[in-house]
Amino acid sequence: MVKAAFDREDPAEEPPADTHAEVLWRIAVRLYRDHSTSGPHYPPHPLCGNCQQPWPCSGRRLAMLGLRTAAT
Repeated sequence: MVKAAFDREDPAEEPPADTHAEVLWRIAVRLYRDHSTSGPHYPPHPLCGNCQQPWPCSGRRLAMLGLRTAAT
């Protein structure tokens, strides 16, 4: 398994020093922060606080993909 080069729970606003995709990083961080669970969590079906899709929503998954891509 590959270890993430960033904190998956709270990625930094600034991209890692070794990334060449700074714009992708900044967009992915904003998307990541916009799509999070909010309010009470009712497992096994929590919802995204923004789009109300089942967690993890497509916005959060896309944000994680962007962060991983920018960090490589």
